[in-house]
Amino acid sequence: MAVNDALFKSNGDVLIEPTYTVTTTGKTVAVEVQGFVGTYKNFQTPAVDTTLYLPSKKK
Repeated sequence: MAVNDALFKSNGDVLIEPTYTVTTTGKTVAVEVQGFVGTYKNFQTPAVDTTLYLPSKKK
């Protein structure tokens, strides 16, 4: 939940090297997450000629 909230608030797509601080007070648990926010640009559907396909060995 902490990562999801952080990415939503920062408009990011990925959180790099996240660190977590967990604080417990009675029955309440608070989690703070810090890290480097990244965004993806130019999403593309992978093409067969640009991917590496490794067939599995059948036994």
